[in-house]
Amino acid sequence: MKTLIILVGIFILLMGTAEILPALGNHKHHNQAALEAGANYFSIAWAHNEIVGLAWGIPLAICGIGTTLYGFKKRKA
Repeated sequence: MKTLIILVGIFILLMGTAEILPALGNHKHHNQAALEAGANYFSIAWAHNEIVGLAWGIPLAICGIGTTLYGFKKRKA
């Protein structure tokens, strides 16, 4: 059971990462021309799908890290 908790935590962490990385890549890809033209990075707006990817991915990754650490703690106790 303790190993299952660790594996579920790792799976959730990877699911969160799978949401975050495409959102960041999409943001970079769509705004590369503006950055090359000299626009300030902080003045570029985020698209809706990029925000949704980060809004889903970051909590998933944090929960995955927490679940994995909890599983390791239960395993050593």
